[in-house]
Amino acid sequence: MAFNLAPVVNAEETNYRFIGIQSKNRAEWVITHLANAHQSITTVAFFDTLGPDAQKYIINQTEMTTIAVSKDYIKGLATAKISDADGKLKTLENIVVFESDISDEDKKLCEEAKLTLYTLDDLYEKGKKVGKISTMR
Repeated sequence: MAFNLAPVVNAEETNYRFIGIQSKNRAEWVITHLANAHQSITTVAFFDTLGPDAQKYIINQTEMTTIAVSKDYIKGLATAKISDADGKLKTLENIVVFESDISDEDKKLCEEAKLTLYTLDDLYEKGKKVGKISTMR
């Protein structure tokens, strides 16, 4: 909540908040999903089999601003945002990365795409500071 990663989207006279997740099965996927549920945020799961067009469609339809990923998805998302001629990724602003060791190349690519990068550790630390979580690891 402190970073405003899931702003309210009004659709069909109902308020929603969305965060996407894309990675292989891992503990951080489940932790992110549980954190979303705790904050009344709908998790939107992205699978590799969907392909980039479906991913863009879903992000556009939900007006999603944030997706949580493993670091191997950073380059693809940033590149897609940079080359987004049809504007379907215009709402995507943030990437939360499960790992802390993000390459300088990926950081530069996200900067070019105007995407803010956070690590899951950044979110944990912010949560500790505002008193919402204790040690999660």
